[in-house]
Amino acid sequence: MIGKDFYFNGERSVDKGISIVKLNTGYTQSPFLARKEIIEEKIKGRDKPYFFGVSRRPLQIDLTLSCLDEQWTYEKRRELARWLNTDDYAEFYVANEMFKIYYVQYVGGIDLAVQGTLQGYIKVTFRCDSPYAYSRVFQESYDCTGSPTSIKFVNEGDADLYPEIWINKVGDGGVTISNTSYGDISDFIISNLLNNETVYINNESEEIVTDLIDTYRYQNHNGVFLKLRRGTNNLQVEGTCNITLRYQYRVWG
Repeated sequence: MIGKDFYFNGERSVDKGISIVKLNTGYTQSPFLARKEIIEEKIKGRDKPYFFGVSRRPLQIDLTLSCLDEQWTYEKRRELARWLNTDDYAEFYVANEMFKIYYVQYVGGIDLAVQGTLQGYIKVTFRCDSPYAYSRVFQESYDCTGSPTSIKFVNEGDADLYPEIWINKVGDGGVTISNTSYGDISDFIISNLLNNETVYINNESEEIVTDLIDTYRYQNHNGVFLKLRRGTNNLQVEGTCNITLRYQYRVWG
């Protein structure tokens, strides 16, 4: 990673007296592209395997952390252990690369190497939740009460984007979102919404939640979730509503 100061799980390393260090004068390493595996099958009598696609593994970040001029006292070790020992993925980024956010938790074990003066370091391997980094969180709202409504969305990331959506229906009926930039992307359709009902859709986890009690909207959805390609996506919204999108760009390199 580039830089010494970093943020993890809502706290800044410098406030903990911890910094990223190098144990030698060589090059600094940081995640660039995730490990990729080819999915294919070799058939007897055929030299060329059948290709089915690729699989990318989550990124890993290897760090060496030190107290620098401070000592690894008993209290310092306990403080750092509480900070790093999360049970879920936590936000991580380096101070001078705040445009690249990772969600990580440590894997394997963490050993402390110290001298007699209690000065030393630990090596930590963080596993990311995905094969890419993220941008900061963006949120935008659109007035789509003048149906049909056109929205120009530019995906500035390096991969497809699956945003979170809140749809607040104005009047009874359905909502259709078409990506007119790409003929191979099917329409997102949700029907039979009630006036002033708000539906939340997580297009990545394929979750649909309404604010109506004892009501489920999966049966009112056509099973197509909104995908926004890298570059310009011209969306057309049919059905009077107000829409909010929340998203993070996916970042390679």
